[in-house]
Amino acid sequence: MIKKFDYYVPVRLVFGEGTLNRAGEMTAKYGKKAMIVTTGDFFKDSGLVGRLEAVLKGSGVDSVHFSKVDPNPLNTQIDAGAALAKAQGVDVFIGLGGGSAIDAAKGMAVARGHDRPIWDFCIGKNVAAITEKTYPIIAITTTSGTGSEATQWSVITNTSTHQKPGIGSDYTFAKVAIVDPELLVSMP
Repeated sequence: MIKKFDYYVPVRLVFGEGTLNRAGEMTAKYGKKAMIVTTGDFFKDSGLVGRLEAVLKGSGVDSVHFSKVDPNPLNTQIDAGAALAKAQGVDVFIGLGGGSAIDAAKGMAVARGHDRPIWDFCIGKNVAAITEKTYPIIAITTTSGTGSEATQWSVITNTSTHQKPGIGSDYTFAKVAIVDPELLVSMP
């Protein structure tokens, strides 16, 4: 017997070759300044960040790049990204890469929107609620596997406590997930 459940997946999935070129029009619906979140500088060095910045600019969206995210993003990195986003006037977050970059973008959107450290939303007696204050998220995947672009879940690592919980709510779904096979060509 199947138990009762609700299923809610409000992510607009944009799939197809060249769909990265639609990132500007999709992002412009949600903000005027985006933070592009990646794991390290590979995406900048490969030219992908520059390409995305140009696409965004073509739709009137300014951007700032934050690359200081490790695989299994740390709470301190997420808080640093949220602080930079606040200082730069960022109003939409783009996770560019695999699950870690997308998870970090989700965490930054929560921390920035609530003006609190991300760990307040993770584990403990007084876990803060993730609300509509969460900033919009765009997910652009360059790998296949985690599904972070299509779910509300984000995994955050705290090196001080050695905990790695998953967090999420209806407000941490990406508004748009761009799956461009041209970005996945080198993946198995």
